[in-house]
Amino acid sequence: MAMRLLPISLSFCLGLQACLPEAEPAGAVRDVREEKRCEEQGGRYLLEHPHVSYECVLPFADAGKSCTRASDCRGQCMAETKTCSARNQLFGIWQELDDQGNVITVEGY
Repeated sequence: MAMRLLPISLSFCLGLQACLPEAEPAGAVRDVREEKRCEEQGGRYLLEHPHVSYECVLPFADAGKSCTRASDCRGQCMAETKTCSARNQLFGIWQELDDQGNVITVEGY
């Protein structure tokens, strides 16, 4: 009987672990006052990986607007969708349109 309950017990424990909040990486400091200021401006206070620091991410007013070149947007003109980005791309690899409307590949940090 006890052996039949073991897999159920293990599943339950693993399931509970998934509900726990992620631990903050060493060195990450959450500034509650800065978080409140950010949210009051309509932003989101996020832990930006891989920098391991909190940043206020404010959305661009032209997010989703149709574009044909970089100068059409406050952020980037995304090549795949031909729309303005919601925010600056911070890391990864993506394609955007330059000021002449050419597709360029960008690698963030």
